[in-house]
Amino acid sequence: MIKALVVDTMPKGNKPKRDDKAVKIERPLAVKAGLIADARRITVAEYLSDLLRSQVEKDWLRVSRQLDQHPEN
Repeated sequence: MIKALVVDTMPKGNKPKRDDKAVKIERPLAVKAGLIADARRITVAEYLSDLLRSQVEKDWLRVSRQLDQHPEN
């Protein structure tokens, strides 16, 4: 599997105030995400965050409930 680091190349003066973190995804997905983000005139970080937000929040609730039920103390 080929992995690529997604780096936002927007000039620093134009960046929205965000608390971003670099992640690795497969290169073909990174390329497609970049093209989609460009077409929508948003950053790749904004595109991927919007796309993932609801699924991550759902999974987070499920995992946090499991951790509450089975503490490791």
